[in-house]
Amino acid sequence: MLSDKLKNIVLFLLVIVIATTLISFLLDSNINFSKPIVSVLSVFGFTHEGNTFIINANQIEINNFCSGLFSIVVFLAIILSPITVVSKKRRLYLVTLGSVGLYVLNIIRLLLILIFAYYTTNLETLHVAGWFFMSLAIFIIWWKWGFEKKKKQNGL
Repeated sequence: MLSDKLKNIVLFLLVIVIATTLISFLLDSNINFSKPIVSVLSVFGFTHEGNTFIINANQIEINNFCSGLFSIVVFLAIILSPITVVSKKRRLYLVTLGSVGLYVLNIIRLLLILIFAYYTTNLETLHVAGWFFMSLAIFIIWWKWGFEKKKKQNGL
């Protein structure tokens, strides 16, 4: 039989796979999740046509995959999985604050991409680096408030 720790890891991986598959189908749907982000970015003075910002020679389309929902769903899957041992109150705190925080970080990431579009046409590096830092933010939040809590409970 599998140990409880191994069961939790398998369940965690299963939750991640299911959650990312479901969000991928949702982001491919006709629902426009990027519209609120485009509205926020336009407040900063960037002009757009639909979901496309045109800056110098760059045409930057903000689509559903730019919405940050994928990062938020992965984060939620991690926080809600049995591998993260925290109280219900702390879990609710992490879900709420973490989701809002990641959404804001995603808007900042997109804002930086639009700003850099004035200076370069090679935005792919910044785009990938932004996704890397979003992933790092997910890990840090989990490590700081999920995993460390578990270590303290175990006396480590």
